[in-house]
Amino acid sequence: MTKVVNLISLKEPLLQRVKSGLADDDLIDLSGQDYTAEQVAAAEIIIGWSPIVAEALKLPNQIKWIQAISAGVDNFPLAELKRRQIYLTTASGANAQSVAQQTVGYLLNDVRHLQSDAEHRLTKEWTDLFHRTELTGRSVLIMGTGNIGRILAGYLKAFDMHTIGVSRSGRAVESFDEVATMAQLSELLPVAEYVINCLPLTIATRGLVDANFLGKMNQYAYYVNVGRGGTDVEHDVYQALKNKTIRGAALDVFEQEPLPQDSPLWELPNIMITPHTAGHTNFYYGRIFDYFFENFVAYKQGLKPVRNLINYDQGY
Repeated sequence: MTKVVNLISLKEPLLQRVKSGLADDDLIDLSGQDYTAEQVAAAEIIIGWSPIVAEALKLPNQIKWIQAISAGVDNFPLAELKRRQIYLTTASGANAQSVAQQTVGYLLNDVRHLQSDAEHRLTKEWTDLFHRTELTGRSVLIMGTGNIGRILAGYLKAFDMHTIGVSRSGRAVESFDEVATMAQLSELLPVAEYVINCLPLTIATRGLVDANFLGKMNQYAYYVNVGRGGTDVEHDVYQALKNKTIRGAALDVFEQEPLPQDSPLWELPNIMITPHTAGHTNFYYGRIFDYFFENFVAYKQGLKPVRNLINYDQGY
């Protein structure tokens, strides 16, 4: 019998599904209540994360596997987890459709000027002062060819866009017309009309989008970040937008969240700001447990969980 501790609040239908799936095991639901590091340390599997879990790792413990409820794990003690040989699986892919669909929304807003139309409604203005166009035939550079990037590329192919993916390996991925390596970014930035950042935050990607990166982009290009705020040098993004080094941007993630009210980004006319909402979807937790139970079957057979298992050397 495997002892599993759940730390996340679940609505009743999903909680019952979890209880049913773990009926032959020892499920302890600590969500919505105060709990101690000792209680967590006694579990073999932990669903969720909190500072108390970090405390439990410092105690004698039985922890063998942690199921995160986020896709990013840059705030986890990865070195300690690696040292203790604890499996860490993520929620990667659970909100991929949501993030991809919101990104399509940014691009459609850019070419169809829907935000401006909404603003004119407030002032009861019937006006069409904009050059409206289409996404048809445009080139889009998607940094990150994982779950979000792959689904997004598929959506954008429906608009007859030319999809270029960038990844560490450069291997071919479904829905991309071509895939290049990160080392080839400098060659691709000048020709892409849209640059979309879906990257995780790692040592290699932190501060990637800086003045040098932005300076290589096409002057008429539009930048979107739905990945991690730390991959941007925010001041450099601000300067590029202010000086019109690039045409515009849509940002859903930031170095500091909530974005401070005194951030100069708020004042720019050529930016769309959303409060880290691209990943919000009512499908999220259900998908996480789809992944969890897929891995749990393997785990009970003495195998390691494979779906969304973190590679500690790569950081994702």
